[in-house]
Amino acid sequence: MIDGPNGSIPIRNYDPDSTTEDSQSALLFFHGGGWVVGDLETHDLVAHALANAADCLVVTVDYHRTPETPFPVPLEDCYAID
Repeated sequence: MIDGPNGSIPIRNYDPDSTTEDSQSALLFFHGGGWVVGDLETHDLVAHALANAADCLVVTVDYHRTPETPFPVPLEDCYAID
């Protein structure tokens, strides 16, 4: 969890299965779904595959979704990740 402008935001880190010591890259992954559908679980396999294919840390973000949280809150969550 990280602090966001609209409350806590769940994140998940994926390390590649095999990394080199020189590998310090990271990829920030925001799942699709039009701010409405999808979460950390629905994109678990994709994030793990990205980590291995790119040989870097992948950080997935479970931003707030509409309609429970009105737009632009999901977008603000994404901008808050730095």
